[in-house]
Amino acid sequence: MLYSEEDLLKLLNNAGLTALKCDFYKDANRVDLETDDIKVIIDYAKANQIKHIFYCYEYMDEDDYILDEDELILTLPKDPLTHPLDYEEYADDFLKLAQKDIANYKSSVRSIDFNKPIRLVIICVHNGMMITIHTMESQAKKLQLPEMFIKSLYSKYYATLTQRRAARWLEIQSQKETILKELKDTILSDSEFAKCTSHSKRLSYIKDLLNRPESQRFRKVFSSEIGNVIWYDASNFVDKLYSEIKNKNM
Repeated sequence: MLYSEEDLLKLLNNAGLTALKCDFYKDANRVDLETDDIKVIIDYAKANQIKHIFYCYEYMDEDDYILDEDELILTLPKDPLTHPLDYEEYADDFLKLAQKDIANYKSSVRSIDFNKPIRLVIICVHNGMMITIHTMESQAKKLQLPEMFIKSLYSKYYATLTQRRAARWLEIQSQKETILKELKDTILSDSEFAKCTSHSKRLSYIKDLLNRPESQRFRKVFSSEIGNVIWYDASNFVDKLYSEIKNKNM
């Protein structure tokens, strides 16, 4: 039979026993009481005629809470479900959304006196069992490490980031289609293109066209993320365009 907590406390109290709620056993010789009331462990020590109590103070390391946006932004996941955009632009969107949160985090860190302890651990040893109580300064309780803080912000702004990236991707696609339409019209108005009867001639033609200074806007639609032209895509474009012309003239 599994007693409810209420029934268990009644049973123990009626038996004249004092119940101390603890965390799950971390090992066979230690329990952590689920309270930060030091009087609880003092009363336990008195009731069991324990004369010695151990304690220690813990301090926060200020360096652990330095939030470097440029470094931590690299830990953001590159979400495969959203449209692929330039990562710097994506990171910039995130930082703009989280600007106030980050400022508040840094302000919280500055308000902490790292020369003072933030946690007190009280330890009572009884019959080989180590019984502990942890108390922590309230402000430090709420403060996350920078890595966890950035991840929580990513979760907070995930939906907004996704919507912005999708909208931006659609905008880019629209711009690309406009540029390709302009490129198509430019090529069709050039009588030299009709003479490019082989794949190699058409590849040579598009290379010459895209390498012209005035054709940089066309070049971008065939470029990779690092700016190099993907000539396979460019040659496919002119091959399909030539096929359209040929089919119309048949």
